[in-house]
Amino acid sequence: MRRIVVIGDVMLDQTTWVRVRGVSPENDAVVVAVEDQVTYNLGGAANVAHNCKTLGNDVVLLGFNTNPVVDTLIAQAGISNCIVRPKSGDTPVKNRFVTRDGHYLLRVDREKTPFSQENAFKYGTCISDKIEELLHTRDVPQPVVCLVDYDKGALDHESIKTLMYWFNAVHESFDFPIIVDPGRYGSWSRYGSPRTVFRANLLQASKFVKQDLTGFKFKGREGYETALHIVRRTLAAEHIDFRYVVLTLGAGGIIAGGKFKEQVHFQEANPVDLPDPCGAGDTVTAAIAVTMAFAEKCGDWHALMAGVSVATKAARIAVVNRGVYAVTRGDMGWRT
Repeated sequence: MRRIVVIGDVMLDQTTWVRVRGVSPENDAVVVAVEDQVTYNLGGAANVAHNCKTLGNDVVLLGFNTNPVVDTLIAQAGISNCIVRPKSGDTPVKNRFVTRDGHYLLRVDREKTPFSQENAFKYGTCISDKIEELLHTRDVPQPVVCLVDYDKGALDHESIKTLMYWFNAVHESFDFPIIVDPGRYGSWSRYGSPRTVFRANLLQASKFVKQDLTGFKFKGREGYETALHIVRRTLAAEHIDFRYVVLTLGAGGIIAGGKFKEQVHFQEANPVDLPDPCGAGDTVTAAIAVTMAFAEKCGDWHALMAGVSVATKAARIAVVNRGVYAVTRGDMGWRT
């Protein structure tokens, strides 16, 4: 079994559960709620790592963190890690205010994420040492790598450029896949490589191709295939190398494609009532990584298709649970 290495933005997901009392006597447009309970979950790259762990795979998490709650959650999950303590910046926190019947009232984010060059150097050294160890340890299979970019500073342009060069040039004899969540602002070129598996939702893909792809969902499979073709065509036009593209379609499921036109795989989802999509993209990334890690040829098309099938089921489980949820082997009906 291959180990999974997750690199990227570590975040904390906080859910503040409330009971709505009524409206404010000062302003009838303001809801008054009473805090009932606060729960915490790992978010971002840490959520991907947590899902890899609960799905039964060895995982190593690399990123920045300053929040002791995150440290506790990582330790409780049993996740191996190489965490850098930055001198500036704080771990991002997403605080969702949710009623007991599952209605979201508000989300308040806390962010202070400027990381210094010293931090980036320490982080790069940590990554290179850990990957070097994994690639050259006798009798340990090559890893599956996940890069999780939430645009919070852990994967800035220079870090990614150095990292991708290191993966592709220094270790060109190794054929491990690099599964990339490319961020929210359309910058995919820095992740291009012959190993790259782009995993994005339709909003991310729309920003990348500079065209609204969300409307294609009303055309079913034909529309999804058109959206996939537009993404592949844009990658080719911008000379961005890749191995596969995986588009998550919300209630529509997942569609994946390779460089060749005939490489298209659509996995329809079974819709659920009142889905909660928080963290579902992280679940998909983790499920694909775990499936590929168990495959004999971890980077080939058949391994990816199997991963898409597993990820569709895992995402459905994730969205029927409120808040960020780490899907387990038991949830999947696998042997524990």
